[in-house]
Amino acid sequence: MLNCFIDSMNALVSVIYRPPDAPPGSFKAVLDQVQEKLNNLTSNDRSPDIYIMGDFNLPNIDWDSCQALPGQPLCDQQACSELIDFMERNFLTQMICNPTRNNNTIDLVLTNKPQDTIETNISECQLSDHRLVELVLGHNPLCPKEHTPISFDRNSFRATDFHRADFEAMNDRLEAVNWISLRELCYEDEDGSAFLELIRLTVLQITLLNSPSKDPTGTGPSRPRRSLQVREKYTMKRKRRKLNAQISALTQNNPTSRKIEKLKTEVNLLTFEISELVIKQLNEKEVKAVSTIKTNPRFFYSYAKRFAKVKSSVAPIRDTNGTLKMDPAEKAEILQTQYVTVFSNPNSANVEECLTGLDPHPKEDLNTFTFTADDISDAIKELDPYASTPDGDIPAKILTKCRRTIAEPIYLLWKHSFDNGIIPSGMKTQYITPVFKKGDRTSAANYRPVSITSHIIKIFERVRRRERYIIIHTWKMMNGLAPNDINMQFKESSRHGIKATVPAFNKKAQCSISTHYENSFGVKAAKLWNLLPKEVNKIQILEIFKSSLAKFLKGFPDTPPTKGYTAITNNSLLEWTLQKDLTQE
Repeated sequence: MLNCFIDSMNALVSVIYRPPDAPPGSFKAVLDQVQEKLNNLTSNDRSPDIYIMGDFNLPNIDWDSCQALPGQPLCDQQACSELIDFMERNFLTQMICNPTRNNNTIDLVLTNKPQDTIETNISECQLSDHRLVELVLGHNPLCPKEHTPISFDRNSFRATDFHRADFEAMNDRLEAVNWISLRELCYEDEDGSAFLELIRLTVLQITLLNSPSKDPTGTGPSRPRRSLQVREKYTMKRKRRKLNAQISALTQNNPTSRKIEKLKTEVNLLTFEISELVIKQLNEKEVKAVSTIKTNPRFFYSYAKRFAKVKSSVAPIRDTNGTLKMDPAEKAEILQTQYVTVFSNPNSANVEECLTGLDPHPKEDLNTFTFTADDISDAIKELDPYASTPDGDIPAKILTKCRRTIAEPIYLLWKHSFDNGIIPSGMKTQYITPVFKKGDRTSAANYRPVSITSHIIKIFERVRRRERYIIIHTWKMMNGLAPNDINMQFKESSRHGIKATVPAFNKKAQCSISTHYENSFGVKAAKLWNLLPKEVNKIQILEIFKSSLAKFLKGFPDTPPTKGYTAITNNSLLEWTLQKDLTQE
């Protein structure tokens, strides 16, 4: 056995040879020596990287399940169990999966840093009947890169801890903004990019005013204040170090002192209390991670990844010549080339071939598509507040917490975009993040591109013509194609065709409950359905009903029709009909 500790790498490298006829107990003695070396190198603030390699002559271990196979000699069975226990005790992973001599895997590499190994190569060797084992690390351990703190602009969303923002004050400030006047300032803005930037800067300014800063200097995230438990743990560790120093001094100067045993007892009690406190903290974090898996899955997965054996990161990637590239810019170029090959070029697309098989005369016109600020607010509500956000974009947390006050400017932005048929250029940019799937980490084909898109364009993608879909769903309930769990009744009359009614509500109920009832799906669906003429609501074929419904909705104007975007009816079929009746009176 050979042990070598490399201080510059903070790594313990051990080479072990176990003869096939090793006597019982000798292998355990070797492992105990390595364990003792590890214990001496491990402290509260330092844990070395471990690399243990050599010819162990233990072919009867299933490394997929990490279990000893039956049917081998007792001494080998005992050695296998001792090695597996040693690995579990030190959180080691065996990296060699292919045979290294004949059909047996007996040359092993054990490490507690499997994420640093990006590739293992096994090749024939002319000097031995064993094969040559080679590990490729993702970094140079002899020349580690210095840790550089994350730097960001202090006048950015990243500089604020918006999760602890005063959202009530933010909503008040956003509500006081005259968005129509700001929109008119961008009269030369053809694609809406200037107004989009104005929205972002306005929200950013209000966020900076109502959110605590992560770092007052803007050079990096500030160090969070330690919790009571963390401070208690550091206090006990500091006390333990002082007691150990006293024990060491007494042992040298007065080894027969009775105070030594008393101090050792105090150290043991402190060690037990520190252990209990650490276990308590881990249990609390685990309970928090499990309890928030639905509301905040990112926290759960970030917690789980701390215990993962292999981290998902971009390792050094091979280029077309098979050369490993470690420079981030070179890796980005290789991934860019890989992703370009799997996407089609829209400029070279055959439009005629793409249109083959499609109806040249669609039954529905896109001009019937309308949306309101309320639709924008409902679409924002569907966003995940913890979703990833591109750098510089408005975070999802702010959008969801201020959705009612921020819906108006987004509505003005997308209304202008829809009327002019131009999407803001900033909304066409996507940030691509490579995520490792499986297989060889050095192959660019094994990294899946994940795009991080602006939440503002996602909002527009979620906008639906909700009233139209409510009417279609009501038709399906009437014809038995959807469950009628709200007990809606349909009655036919010669004058109005088919009318819908819902069970009556107790008028003595509280106002808040009555308001929820009036805004419920059943009441709104019945009111919308009863606006349809009998020529539409009596149609029994779904496709014909959809076409007739689209023609009927064309008769309702798309508001607001004038510059300034001040709408009385908000594009709502119910409100438009009500306003029309009031005008006629």
